[in-house]
Amino acid sequence: MSLEITTLTHTSPFGPVITTPFFRHIPPAERLLVLLPGRGYTVNHPILFHLLYLALENGWDALPVSYGFQTSGGDFRPEQFPLLQEDVALATAPALANSYRHLCVAGKSLGTPLAVDLARSTKADSVSLILLTPVGGVMQALDGIRTLAVIGTNDPLYSPDVVRLTESDAHVDWRVYDGLNHSLIVEGDWRASLAALSEIMDVCEWFLREHG
Repeated sequence: MSLEITTLTHTSPFGPVITTPFFRHIPPAERLLVLLPGRGYTVNHPILFHLLYLALENGWDALPVSYGFQTSGGDFRPEQFPLLQEDVALATAPALANSYRHLCVAGKSLGTPLAVDLARSTKADSVSLILLTPVGGVMQALDGIRTLAVIGTNDPLYSPDVVRLTESDAHVDWRVYDGLNHSLIVEGDWRASLAALSEIMDVCEWFLREHG
């Protein structure tokens, strides 16, 4: 695997200048994975970190995004969501200008509605989503986009009703893991957490191979 890593730079609407590493294959790939983190779950946390390298090993270029409020050390308020959307648009525009045939957007928690927004606005030939601990009403806003949704039963946001109502959609694959919390770990049990991480990576790899 031959890669080049370039640095994309933009001024965030939250204030700081953001540098984003853009991982690209040589020769160029036709598939791009964009990773959108959660409020406190950055691209360096286990699920997103390993998903990045899993994607690279499977022939995808990758763009792990950071938000301006994270870089500045500030907090995020719900009324700032339009600024967050602008932040993501600025961070991803240079990579998306490469006209990838296949785009997958992976979002964690706060990143899941941003992932859906980005996927719905793309002009790629095929688009898919990996939604890790989806929040709010994002599962009702997919518009037929092929989606892998992952959540744990100990996540306060886990809703059996939401899973039941949306799993009948032929475009949605749910994976519900017993005992995992919002960080997709088993609290107080690192061995079980590592085993769950491996299972989640397996299903993400299957999804990227199946829909890319």
